[in-house]
Amino acid sequence: MKRFYILFLLAVVFAGASVGLAAAQATTQNFGSSNPLPAGSNVVGKFGIDQTTQGVTNGISLAVIGSILNSSTAQLTSGATFTGTCESTLASNSIQVNVVSDQNITLEVDQSATANCSSIASTFTYTIPASSPSSPYSNYTTQATNSFYRIKATNAGASTTTTFRVDVALCPVCNYGFASGGTAVIGFSTENGNPATATSGNPVPALGDQNGAIFVRPEGGPNLFNCSVTLSTATTTQCQAAPAAGLRNYITGFIINTTSAGTGSTIQPIQGTGTNCGSSTANLSAIAFPNTTVGLTSVEYSRVGLVPVAGDAVCFKQAGTAGTSVVEAYGFVGP
Repeated sequence: MKRFYILFLLAVVFAGASVGLAAAQATTQNFGSSNPLPAGSNVVGKFGIDQTTQGVTNGISLAVIGSILNSSTAQLTSGATFTGTCESTLASNSIQVNVVSDQNITLEVDQSATANCSSIASTFTYTIPASSPSSPYSNYTTQATNSFYRIKATNAGASTTTTFRVDVALCPVCNYGFASGGTAVIGFSTENGNPATATSGNPVPALGDQNGAIFVRPEGGPNLFNCSVTLSTATTTQCQAAPAAGLRNYITGFIINTTSAGTGSTIQPIQGTGTNCGSSTANLSAIAFPNTTVGLTSVEYSRVGLVPVAGDAVCFKQAGTAGTSVVEAYGFVGP
C-alpha cells in the first residue's frame, strides 16, 4: 500500500511567526469513492491522499484540529473570564466553538496578525444564554480572517458556573457537510426556544428546527414599520417617510377604517418624493379602494406586497367626495 501525506498551508508564512499547533488533537473526515469530494471544493489545511491503487486517488482525508489551548472545563465565578492561548489559523478555514453553561456567557473570538495576539485586528462577540447541563451545546463558526486567534469566555451571570465547557476545533472546511454521494449539506444551529439577542453588528448563526426547517421572519427583515394617516379631504398625505438612499419601503398590507362614508370616493397608495409625495408622484397600486361604506377594508399581500421606487416615501390619496378614514399601513425597509 502506498500512501502519500501532504501538508498544505494556504497562507503567507510571516518571518518569525510560529505555527502554534503542537498542543492539539486531530480527527479526520474521509472522502473516497463512496463519499466523493465535490468538484470545485476549496480544501484548506492538512490532508492525506490515499493512492492504494497506483496512479489513482482512492481517497482524501481532511484533518480537523481540536484545540487544547482554547478549550476549557474550569468553572468561572461571576464576571470571571477564561482567556485562551494564541494559536495559528494558517492551516484552517474556520474557528468552530461549542459552549454549554448554566450561566450567561459572553464569547469573544479575537483574531490577530501577531503570534502572541498582542494586537487584536478583529473581535467577533456572541451572547450565549444559560442552559441546563443536558442541553445541546451552542455552536458558532467564525471565518478565519487573520493568522492567529484566541477565545475569551466571560461569565455574564450572577453566580459561579457549575456547568461550563468550551471546546474549539480548527476546521479546514467550514459550514460545509457531505451526505452520501457527495451532496452538499448546509448546516444551521438548532433552536427549541427563543434565541438570545445578539449585539448589533455581530454575526449570528442561521437557525433551524431539529428537522432541518429554516427559521425565517415573516414579512421581511428586522426593519419593520407601521404608519397611519387620517384622510378627511380629497388630498394626498404621507404615511411612511422616505428611507435612506438605495432602500425601499415595502408594503405588506394596510387597513382602511372608514368612519364617515364618502360619495364615489376612493383611497389609493401613492409613492413619491417631497412633501406628501408631491414630486415624482406615481401610483403604488393600480387599484383605488372605495371608502363609500362605513367599516373596515383590510388588504393583505401574501409575499413581498407593494414594491416602491428606492428612496420614495409612501402616501395615501383620497379622491372623490371625501369621507373620513384612518389608514394604517405596515411593511419593512429593504434594498
